[in-house]
Amino acid sequence: MTDTPDDDNPVKRAAARQRPVKGNFKVIDGGKPEESAKPKRGRKPKASAEGEAPPAADPDDPGPGDDGLPDFDDVEEESGGLAGLSEDDIVVLKRNAERDENDRDNARRWIDWDGQRVGHVRGLGWMTYQVNHWKRDDGDLDVRLMAQDLVDKIKLEALFILATPRVGRLIAAAEAVSKKPEADITAADRSLLTKADKARTTLAKKRAARIRFAVGTGNASKTTALLTQAASQKSIEQDVLDRDRMLFNCRNKTLRFSRINDPEQDLTPEADGTPIPPRKIGHVEVLEHDRGNMITKLADVDYDPDATCPRFMAFLERSQPEPVMRKFLQVFDGFALLIGGNGEQKVIYHFGHGANGKSIYIETIGGMAGTFRTVVSPDTITGDAQRGGQQASPDIARLFNTRYVVVEELPKGTPLRESLIKAVSGGGTMIARFLQKEFFEFRPIFVPILSGNELPEISGGDNGIWRRVLITPWEVTIPEGERIQFDEMLEILAAERAGILNWLIEGLMLYLRDGLDPYIPEKVKKFTQDYREEKDPVGRFCKALLIPDAESKVQARTMLAAYNDWCLANGLKAWNETSFGKTMRRLGYQKEEGRLVYYLGVRLGDVPRTTSDPRDPGWSPDR
Repeated sequence: MTDTPDDDNPVKRAAARQRPVKGNFKVIDGGKPEESAKPKRGRKPKASAEGEAPPAADPDDPGPGDDGLPDFDDVEEESGGLAGLSEDDIVVLKRNAERDENDRDNARRWIDWDGQRVGHVRGLGWMTYQVNHWKRDDGDLDVRLMAQDLVDKIKLEALFILATPRVGRLIAAAEAVSKKPEADITAADRSLLTKADKARTTLAKKRAARIRFAVGTGNASKTTALLTQAASQKSIEQDVLDRDRMLFNCRNKTLRFSRINDPEQDLTPEADGTPIPPRKIGHVEVLEHDRGNMITKLADVDYDPDATCPRFMAFLERSQPEPVMRKFLQVFDGFALLIGGNGEQKVIYHFGHGANGKSIYIETIGGMAGTFRTVVSPDTITGDAQRGGQQASPDIARLFNTRYVVVEELPKGTPLRESLIKAVSGGGTMIARFLQKEFFEFRPIFVPILSGNELPEISGGDNGIWRRVLITPWEVTIPEGERIQFDEMLEILAAERAGILNWLIEGLMLYLRDGLDPYIPEKVKKFTQDYREEKDPVGRFCKALLIPDAESKVQARTMLAAYNDWCLANGLKAWNETSFGKTMRRLGYQKEEGRLVYYLGVRLGDVPRTTSDPRDPGWSPDR
């Protein structure tokens, strides 16, 4: 956010013009009023010995108008008056003129002026409203600029520090006395004039003090104190932010998605009277921006219901020739980006060896997503590094209320942090902390979008991770003669963002009607299952060699030897005895514990003969 130019700010213009109010009191830039700004004394000098008449009363002396709102219509036009200030501005100035001169009331002053545009969330800090969405004010830069503007507004409060009704009556009476001929002025009149003069001086001092206080408010320490006091007064609960997950915020409109009954469905009951269950379909409603929706994200696209994306469709047809794969991407990314929450508990992994379009596709969708997308380092979800309990975790904190989390090009051979993947895709509570902020908890509502030239390193045994992962192959290699430079292609496709948004909306409508499962291609399912079996040798061994038989049992050592032989025969690296035993237990195989340990309810099939026996050379001697 940039500071409002002085020319466009009526409060700053009003302060700069130093306009008078029923006198020659001025709003000045320094802490002390100029000599000319001091109110003229109301006492009239005595007549000279020659009998000269006293000078006429100064019409600019403070008068009875001080006991109410000043009559700004009487201010000379050339002074500028308070032109440019609205009636609401004047009401705020009048109210704030009565506040105390301390940090607490400065916070209240600021909230009076800017409270509709700010809020404070524990753990996140200050939020500011930016035309069409709320934004986290990282570093408090925006709110500090807004708070600095308070200096000029407090200066204007001096115009509204008015005499009390009693003092106003005193000054009015003194004005009447000052009009008397000098000879008619009594001792009581002179006492009244003295009191009125003191009252005017006191009022001028209060106004000057307010201006000095305004100048001091501009100090950095006062700005910090103001914001500290205001934080509790403008506190917002974290769960209010982005509460309606069916909203998608574009630059020009907000889209609201929902599931409604199909208005075209025939609901005539069956012949036997059985009612027809209503069929649900997707629906989109176009709304104007509303700060009350508390949306913190903004897509980098304008909504245009008539927009198309021919270049994007041609690119996708070249990179993913099978219609079923393109439909899957359309439905998956429509669901992942346009509505919050990962109800499907899915993680997509785009796999391909390069020059296949996957990175261009991910960046095109992500670029359109704007701040609904968050790009994180592969280190966030790979490896086994652990943080200390009090360490900041800004990489995790950045995932708060984002929807489309992109992790590109995972390092080869680095294992996924499977517990984290399950947590972020399963809706479990996460704890994070921005630098120099408090810890806060949140439930992830995003879908992880992973990609790489190598397949992800998954341990292989945990069904909780495998049921989430959808490995999506990009198998076409674009010939060098057809390739367009990466940034150039992104620029071409960025011109069609409005059309790409409509393509995703079509995908979301299918998802809201049918769910995701009908659109997951068999290719994706098989690719994922094949890789799972490759990464889970124990599961493959059990599937290949163990035969269910309630009357049978296999000694544990015999089972382990059979597993080792099977791995050797199939060129696989066998797991150690401990890992093998844990996996067998996880797969549900029961053990009988005693002098010897047995696996119950199974028998072994044909175990491949190997050279694992040291007495067997593995070859037949010459005869």
